Amino acid sequence: MPLAFVHGLRYDKRTKCWNPLVLMTNLRFSADAARIGPFTRIELAQVYRSRWEIETIFKKLKGHLCYGHLLNPTENGIRIMIYMTLTAAMLMIWVNDVTDNDNGWPSIRYWLEISCRDWVEGIIYSRYHLRNLKCRGT
Repeated sequence: MPLAFVHGLRYDKRTKCWNPLVLMTNLRFSADAARIGPFTRIELAQVYRSRWEIETIFKKLKGHLCYGHLLNPTENGIRIMIYMTLTAAMLMIWVNDVTDNDNGWPSIRYWLEISCRDWVEGIIYSRYHLRNLKCRGT
């Protein structure tokens, strides 16, 4: 398998300086070496940047939402788990915006977990008591 190395520079926002960057791909160079696979060198860098953003999203999902273990290894189970995790992530982002919480994602996750538990317990409690009221009335 041929490997192509593309050398460039990456700006680091933390240190505010340019650092060397090496991209490695198994796409073949064109005959004139102007393209790597179907991409120019700039397009390849943009593809890798988009891919990196996706990888960081999955890292956050695994780290903050305990997505690291899947309960169901089937394709449908994984799809449902991803949808549920993304829904939880969107709720966490919404809670962060509404509450202006500066304590980090673990505290937001905890707040959301407690709120959802209270909400579900409230629904169960009200349905249980409604069912008992109907039984007494008959």
